[in-house]
Amino acid sequence: MIVAFTVEKHRTARRRCQVIEGESMGEFFAMGGYALFIWPSYAIGIGGLIVLAVISVWTLKARETELGALQTIVDHRQNCDVSRHGCQIEDRTHGS
Repeated sequence: MIVAFTVEKHRTARRRCQVIEGESMGEFFAMGGYALFIWPSYAIGIGGLIVLAVISVWTLKARETELGALQTIVDHRQNCDVSRHGCQIEDRTHGS
């Protein structure tokens, strides 16, 4: 029983390989008649991933710039002795 199942499984796999080998590129790109649905779906998905990556990079650069500005303010406040130097620091963190 197990031998018969294994032989049948092997035959089915060989038939699948023969079908795949027999296909032309045109048949592959036609996707069995569903190409008008499949290829635009791939394009929309890949386009969405590209847009997401671009927005992520832009946001990262903006946050790094903001972090650098805030770090400069913090460093200046830590090094400034208000009683001796009379440092004036303009606070831009609250958007006023």
